[in-house]
Amino acid sequence: MTMKKQLIFLVLFGITLIACEAVEKEAKKNIATDSFILSNENQTAQSPYLTKDNKGNPVVSWVEGKDENTFLYYRKWNDKKNKFGAPIKISVTKGLAAHHESMPKMA
Repeated sequence: MTMKKQLIFLVLFGITLIACEAVEKEAKKNIATDSFILSNENQTAQSPYLTKDNKGNPVVSWVEGKDENTFLYYRKWNDKKNKFGAPIKISVTKGLAAHHESMPKMA
């Protein structure tokens, strides 16, 4: 490779690195910093499922508990508060097992 081609390569490489850094900084600005525990932190939660309701609003559902004390929970997105609302508890039929392919998707 000639000296001229090496110089062009290094300049283009430097421009690429600078551009990548700018894109990374912009992407970091858009990352949400607010987080919260979705389920009851004193229970065993499993099978989270994120979907939309009939109006297109985000809804998250999951199963929480153990044995006879297993319940299906879901939270609807609140546009006014820009966060999920309070969890809504749904009792399940006795003997129905919480499985990652069933209850949360039914909600």
